[in-house]
Amino acid sequence: MSSNTTRVAVLGATGYVGGQLLAILAGHPAARVTVATTVRHAGQTLADVHPALAPLGHLPLEALDTAAIADRADVVLSALPHGESAAVLGELVDAGLMVADLSADYRFADPAAYAAAYGHPHPRPDLAARAVYGLVEFNRAAIRASRLVGVPGCYPTATLLALLPALQGGLIDPAQGVVVDAKSGISGAGRDAKTQNLFCEVDGGVRAYNVGTHRHQPEMAFQAAALGGRAVPVFFTPQVVPMSRGILASVYARLAPGVTEADLRAAYHKAYAGTPFGQVLPEGSFPNTRQVAGTNRFAVGITADRETGQAALLCVIDNLVKGAAGQAIQCMNLMLGLPEETGLPVMGGVA
Repeated sequence: MSSNTTRVAVLGATGYVGGQLLAILAGHPAARVTVATTVRHAGQTLADVHPALAPLGHLPLEALDTAAIADRADVVLSALPHGESAAVLGELVDAGLMVADLSADYRFADPAAYAAAYGHPHPRPDLAARAVYGLVEFNRAAIRASRLVGVPGCYPTATLLALLPALQGGLIDPAQGVVVDAKSGISGAGRDAKTQNLFCEVDGGVRAYNVGTHRHQPEMAFQAAALGGRAVPVFFTPQVVPMSRGILASVYARLAPGVTEADLRAAYHKAYAGTPFGQVLPEGSFPNTRQVAGTNRFAVGITADRETGQAALLCVIDNLVKGAAGQAIQCMNLMLGLPEETGLPVMGGVA
């Protein structure tokens, strides 16, 4: 790798998202990781914590030091927890670094909306108002011009990719609201040990949680209005299914008068034409999380029922790639003036 590649710091490197960031960056032709931080494993190597990343085992894990990061990195990709990111990343933005934040701290341009969703004031409301929402397919120009991106949550990514073409085109009735039924692999819950995430608790069953109260519900509604141009009430049911990764988001909406499935299909093909990662499936085909596992791709399926006037808009993503690490790197690429697909995986496994 040449000496003029972009220096990248990965904060929170020992979780699933941090590990996925490092795995993708290892093959990125224009970036090299110079700092990897951790809260509990400082002094160990990456291979000690992520054995699957043994080829990167030489990389030391360090305690977070913003002055050292500012001196040794050009871009920060942060997988720090919600509530801990804003102040730390604010210091790094102030120091002139580009930042992509994978926590929720910079996903709301309105600090009051953030406070309502997360129950405490935003630590850096000045930066929240300047941050750009990192859903690349609907915000490319703003991301290119930004130095601070709030990377969307995994559930909102799949939901908004399913919803926005119909909402933007006026093809559904926003006054009727939408219902989001989304199923996620257990890696979305993070790497910390919790009883409800143990194998015996997850295997062989499906569990709904935080129905109508999940913290991603306000993000979905806020960004649907911001990017879709129309306010729409959102009711969200998240569910855990017994697989390690992947999300299937099924969005149910009322069609606008006179709208047909052909109208929907045309809008989705137009919205995702030329995107390097999007696929609109043929009529009668619906997405499977296996199609996109391990990749930064997403697949969308569409159907409309003439008798009931209901549309079902479905999207699958890999929650750790397109739903987190891959999307952050996609944003980084745009911020650096690179093709957005640089270094990102498009092929998954076949079995």
